[in-house]
Amino acid sequence: MEGEEFVPPPECPVFEPSWEEFQDPLGYIAKIRPIAEKSGICKIRPPQDWQPPFSVELDTFRFTPRIQRLNELEAETRVKLNYLDRIARFWEVQASSLKIPHIERRILDLFALSRIVTHEGGFEMVCKERRWARVAQRLGYPPGKNIGSLLRSHFERIVYPFEMFQSGSSLPHYKPKHYDGEEVDKEYKPHSIPLRQSVQPSKMSSYGRRASRCQPDGPEDLAPHPLTTGSQLISAPEPTEEDIEKNPELKKLQIYGAGPKMMGLGLMAREKGLRKKDEPPQTIKESVSPAPGDTSIKTETLEPQEEKKSDGSTSSPQPPPQTVPVKADVKTEEPGEEEEEEEEEGGKGKGKYEEGAEAKGPFPKMKMRLRGNLNNPQCVDSFVCRMCGRGDDDEKLLPCDGCDDNYHTFCLLPPLTDLPKGNWKCPKCVAEECKKPAEAFGFEQATREYTLQSFGEMADAFKADYFNMPVHMVPTELVEREFWRLVSSIEEDVVVEYGADIHSKEFGSGFPMDNGKKTLTKEEEEYARSGWNLNVMPVLEQSLLCHINGDISGMKVPWLYCGMVFSAFCWHIEDHWSYSINYLHWGEPKTWYGVPSVAAERLEAVMKKLTPELFEYQPDLLHQLVTIMNPNILMSHGVPVVRTNQCAGEFVITFPRAYHSGFNQGYNFAEAVNFCTADWVRLFQVYTLFQILDEVFTFFT
Repeated sequence: MEGEEFVPPPECPVFEPSWEEFQDPLGYIAKIRPIAEKSGICKIRPPQDWQPPFSVELDTFRFTPRIQRLNELEAETRVKLNYLDRIARFWEVQASSLKIPHIERRILDLFALSRIVTHEGGFEMVCKERRWARVAQRLGYPPGKNIGSLLRSHFERIVYPFEMFQSGSSLPHYKPKHYDGEEVDKEYKPHSIPLRQSVQPSKMSSYGRRASRCQPDGPEDLAPHPLTTGSQLISAPEPTEEDIEKNPELKKLQIYGAGPKMMGLGLMAREKGLRKKDEPPQTIKESVSPAPGDTSIKTETLEPQEEKKSDGSTSSPQPPPQTVPVKADVKTEEPGEEEEEEEEEGGKGKGKYEEGAEAKGPFPKMKMRLRGNLNNPQCVDSFVCRMCGRGDDDEKLLPCDGCDDNYHTFCLLPPLTDLPKGNWKCPKCVAEECKKPAEAFGFEQATREYTLQSFGEMADAFKADYFNMPVHMVPTELVEREFWRLVSSIEEDVVVEYGADIHSKEFGSGFPMDNGKKTLTKEEEEYARSGWNLNVMPVLEQSLLCHINGDISGMKVPWLYCGMVFSAFCWHIEDHWSYSINYLHWGEPKTWYGVPSVAAERLEAVMKKLTPELFEYQPDLLHQLVTIMNPNILMSHGVPVVRTNQCAGEFVITFPRAYHSGFNQGYNFAEAVNFCTADWVRLFQVYTLFQILDEVFTFFT
């Protein structure tokens, strides 16, 4: 209903009893019930001379109000805001911030855009059939301004990735094999991509972002060099000449000329040659002997592990070359540091980039890092795309900051054209972040405590400033239209406060009470005994609650309400489908909306149909008194709604199972309580049956 003018519903019945009729409150309510219950609510104007004195102790009455954000009250607007919260969270965990675009000087309704595109067949269909102009028209934009292309651009950039995530299309379907058992280990054949060195890439590198994730804080934080005394056993098959000729990746990784060459990585000087196809792999133990100048890596031949041939004989692997020269700048370290590092890595065997000193010459120093235990499947999977299962195009392999999985930018759905700045999380981690259950919606308590005077000063100042005129000159029709406009807006976030459900037993009633705490005047004694006194009505002889000895706050003991402009009470029915009566002691009017009991199920069905997302997380939403819906929307779906403005000194009666809601026109003070008459017993039986059926349904679902 955003952007549409609010149309006030028809007025509810108004009754003006004579003094004689007014003497029997419950008798008079029973008399008007056949007419009034058809509307759900009615208004009663007492005789003009009936004016009870206000009995609240102004000096001691203090309360803490609730905070109400208006656009969170309305059901459809809350759904839109929740959608924006989810999509903002989706981009936030991927190191991006959501900025909602404006078109034609108004904010783009991303939720409505998403729904319309879905209704038109989805993004691909709308693009294929060129329906973006139609989408723009359905969103209320004027034709002929090429707005359709803008909507497509915004949808593709902001909404489409989120929609892909919501559908699950962006989640990886590839699951790498897990090499857990011996049988699987025997079947495993290494892929053609060799294990990489762990070197610090240039800051100008295309994958410098991965480097920035792994940069140490300072020189003292550099990881210990793995090639120390007591180094681990390394067992890796050497690539053959045929492998290198067929695989361009191996060609790229060959290093020519002087420099350290690592056995087990396919990186050797050319004069050392390559393993022939039929030669078995070598198992070596490497250690470093520190010496001034050049250092050499000794390779000690281990006791060969005999491999059984098919004919039962054995063969021993050939020993590797005895020495390989290494530059003296290879960093040595104290024994024992490696064990600490491996404990921290947890056996993942992931390479770390190390930042060395400035190189002397055209080439930077390289600090080599061997992977951990190759029998660990994570050694193989850590640099493999989780979508396609491949490890090529390393410069486009994007690591997740949440789980350290890797994804090709072109394998993501939709693909990423540029590497994201800041921390990036993969679809799996985004799903874990975004699919956390939503918290139940409710009102917050304000932090400030008010007296009636301080609350009134705040309320009057707010209204006068908002409408830019004296509070008593603002028309009620203007306030009503503005209220429904605000609750339907996702742009304007107006916050008000409402002193609701204040216990009269603790703070005192607005009506005189003959409880011995205060000496009453003769006039006050008369009003203290009146059946229309809300402390007396629930315990009148015709009221069934008179047979209950205990005090039930809100049912037998009235609640107090101190309102300001726009403060609202949401759609609800009374506990146990009882009657309720509300009296406005003083102040500006209170606007009410009511739905008869015969349409109660229709109202519930409409709200659940239009906002299923809210009821999915909070099935008892209408019992929480935290949600309203525009009466015009309800009326357009066949729900009869009436309204009234309750002025000071007037009563409003709500009938059993009649939904009602409303808001305050300004600063005022009201009091309300429940009561039950003989005709309510039949309805209570139906109510009890509904409760039983609801419990049975809940149990089986």
